[in-house]
Amino acid sequence: VMREYGRKLKSVAEYGQFDAIAPGHGAIVQDRGGKLAAWRDENGKLTLLSASCTHLHCDVQWNAAEKTWDCPCHGSRFSVHGDVIEGPALAPLAPHKVERKRA
Repeated sequence: VMREYGRKLKSVAEYGQFDAIAPGHGAIVQDRGGKLAAWRDENGKLTLLSASCTHLHCDVQWNAAEKTWDCPCHGSRFSVHGDVIEGPALAPLAPHKVERKRA
């Protein structure tokens, strides 16, 4: 019972992280399944991707100046939708869906 209560509390905190992302901005957020690359478009729609670079699985970082997801390990760059802009990565960042339950 306490374990399930702890999971619910963690989920509420995670949703707060998503809500803090302003339109036109991105951030790395922690989800139960790992780190996610989260970007909110100008209309408020949230795009969620795996934060793991498809080259050697380093975590990408948000580049606010270029509005891209950049891998600090080998220089791969991805669009806000996960498409490869520059390699060595060949595959896009994997899309991710989060089920959100509202009270």
